[in-house]
Amino acid sequence: MKSKKLPSLPRLKRKLWKLFSEYIRRREGEIVKCFTCIKRGHWKEFQAGHYIPQSIALSLVFDERNVQIQCGGCNLYKRGNTTVFAVELRKKYGDNILEELQSLRREGFKFSRLDYEKMIQKYKRKLNNKND
Repeated sequence: MKSKKLPSLPRLKRKLWKLFSEYIRRREGEIVKCFTCIKRGHWKEFQAGHYIPQSIALSLVFDERNVQIQCGGCNLYKRGNTTVFAVELRKKYGDNILEELQSLRREGFKFSRLDYEKMIQKYKRKLNNKND
């Protein structure tokens, strides 16, 4: 009997990102507001934007504080609108949030298969609770 091949780490990361991104975009409700501007709309029209980009800090890719709902204009064309993002992060999480994220950014980090699998289950549960 042939054993089932485990999904690759990149595949697990994509699966997790899909769930995590949906959770970030839905955690405020059906109709949402961009974290960095006044645009409002249905959560499906928005993106999950990083304050500290994932290309700089793998440790913060799935940090719920570092990732907020953003419109495409802020996330893509304004490259995250980081000045406003920083102000809003401080309002939401307190004065030390930027320093905390910067500190975590410097930590070397690599997700294991088990890390991805646990987080996939975590965000499946969170999304299922949203549907209740």
